[in-house]
Amino acid sequence: MQNSESQPTHTNKEISTSRSEQTTRPSTTEVGAMAENIARDYLEGLGYVLVTRNFKYGKVGEIDLIMRDSQELVFVEVRYRRSSQWCTPEASIGPTKKKRIRRTAEAYMLTHGITDQACRFDVVAIDLMGGAPVVRHLIHCM
Repeated sequence: MQNSESQPTHTNKEISTSRSEQTTRPSTTEVGAMAENIARDYLEGLGYVLVTRNFKYGKVGEIDLIMRDSQELVFVEVRYRRSSQWCTPEASIGPTKKKRIRRTAEAYMLTHGITDQACRFDVVAIDLMGGAPVVRHLIHCM
């Protein structure tokens, strides 16, 4: 019988690898943050000013970007796709998602004491397939 001290031992820490070590593909959260940054940069290039990002209101919903375009408050939904296998990014926004965005926008305005403010809902759709991202900005689309 061999002494167990002479056999190599491995701890879970030594043999397990993190997700980042297993693959170089970024997580969905990382890609989402990257898409939001692309959208923000694009809109700022058009003269929009960032008010806040990732505004959450309980379980009601989340708004990716809230921007100001001149005197108008703009609630922006950022959508992206890494594959053209399914629908376009903008086509993936269904009626339930639109309702949640509107309710969250109302909550933002109420919690910030905004009562008499022009606002609109835009979508920034980003195709992340292959080369440079392709950005489409849909104004007043919800």
